[in-house]
Amino acid sequence: MQASSVASRSGNPAVRQGLIFGVALGIILVIISLITTLVNLGTIGTIISYIFLAVALGTFGYVGYRVAAITGRTGSGAVAGLIAGAIAYTISAIMTVILALALTDTLRQRALDQVGSNQAARDIVTNQFIIGAAVGGAIFSILLGVGLGAAAGAIGGAIGKSRAPQQQYQEVLYQGLPPTPGAPYQGNPSTQQTPPPPPPANYQ
Repeated sequence: MQASSVASRSGNPAVRQGLIFGVALGIILVIISLITTLVNLGTIGTIISYIFLAVALGTFGYVGYRVAAITGRTGSGAVAGLIAGAIAYTISAIMTVILALALTDTLRQRALDQVGSNQAARDIVTNQFIIGAAVGGAIFSILLGVGLGAAAGAIGGAIGKSRAPQQQYQEVLYQGLPPTPGAPYQGNPSTQQTPPPPPPANYQ
């Protein structure tokens, strides 16, 4: 009963927690995208991406843990992680496409510098290729965020559901059969006293 009351006061906890943590992770992803796009960090940028991935997985698991601790259901934790992952990586995907459209020439030149003198590769790297790669990467990142969020949320939910408040069993006493129409309810027959039999007719 306590879990139900908490959930009713805060709305759907899976949606609520998923939105909160998803937006927070999305903002962090946008900051990382801006830094790694505007400044060519090379290997350091790759390391930062892996660190954020580990942080995101831990966050998805924590969201699932929090929600399952309220609802007592592992599935709610998985849903919360899925929502958080979908929102976070959708925000990041939108920013990725915006940056690709705004900095197409810069990104194309950076890609040309990486392929070097390979003429076949240089012929492929065009502005259309840069934009297409950004859109494809954005779609893939959303799908990846949904999958990772659901998986990590389910793991956290499996751990957190054991901390959900348990409903207390309350014994209900038997109150007897319901009254017949038009007759007053007499309560539990076992509690009624049987009246003494009437005296004989010739009793003096």
